[in-house]
Amino acid sequence: EMQWKDVTYNLEQHDTSSPNKLYKSWLTHIRKTMPDLESLCIEDSQSYDYQTQVYPIMKKAWLDRLIIDEVRETFNLLSGFIEKRFTEAFGDLEVTIVLYPGLCNGAGWVTPIDENMHILLGIEKIVELKWTSMEKLFDLINHELGHVLMINARKKGEEAYPTEPSKSVFQLFSEGVAEYVSQTLSPNENIRGKAWGSWCQASHDRIAETFLLRLEDKASTQDFFGDWVTLFGKSDLGYYLGQQFLNSLLDKWSLEEVLVLPIETLHDALLIYLKKSL
Repeated sequence: EMQWKDVTYNLEQHDTSSPNKLYKSWLTHIRKTMPDLESLCIEDSQSYDYQTQVYPIMKKAWLDRLIIDEVRETFNLLSGFIEKRFTEAFGDLEVTIVLYPGLCNGAGWVTPIDENMHILLGIEKIVELKWTSMEKLFDLINHELGHVLMINARKKGEEAYPTEPSKSVFQLFSEGVAEYVSQTLSPNENIRGKAWGSWCQASHDRIAETFLLRLEDKASTQDFFGDWVTLFGKSDLGYYLGQQFLNSLLDKWSLEEVLVLPIETLHDALLIYLKKSL
């Protein structure tokens, strides 16, 4: 069963006039509405400069009552529809989906809280990325549900591979599963737009070759993932490549089998897939 929770009410009533005042307002709000998020958000945002990278985005979103209300309304409208569509396609899923004000931690984020899986939807990032429409919010939530589906199937909780190349293989696979679920459930074009999708298709071999070289060098592939980094002038190329890789796995295995493939099998299959692009 999916639980849906919106804790973004009354944001416009808080003081946003300075970085310090908005931070205090955020603390007050989060402690009152969802205290479990306080330490998670603070820890996750340590690598950002609050005054220049976080405060301006938070302030703009918090002051835009119309757009906040639109996102909240869409979130509530989508809840029953998404649960029905997902359950019909992939079965029941135990997860709590929370729309919350964060510290620019991410538009979507999956994490366990008290041993229950949570999808955290950061309203200030959703506003910043202009993912506020029914279609884009629909795709974002389905993408995050894909992550939960994979985590549950693997039953390994916070499965992590701190060293390369396993780290990159697992991240590409994870995002591939999430994109596959999102695209399976959605009649819409990719959340990143038609031009992005067309460019990725035309540049597939170049993207694949670059990823392969990084794997062989045991180098980081972080610039393939995230809206704040670019490669070849584009963001999120790992999401595209991940979905193409997942499609290649589904040519050989069922989704149930793919979801639980060991990291070694994924690594070998990825090398084969990428080398076909050379």
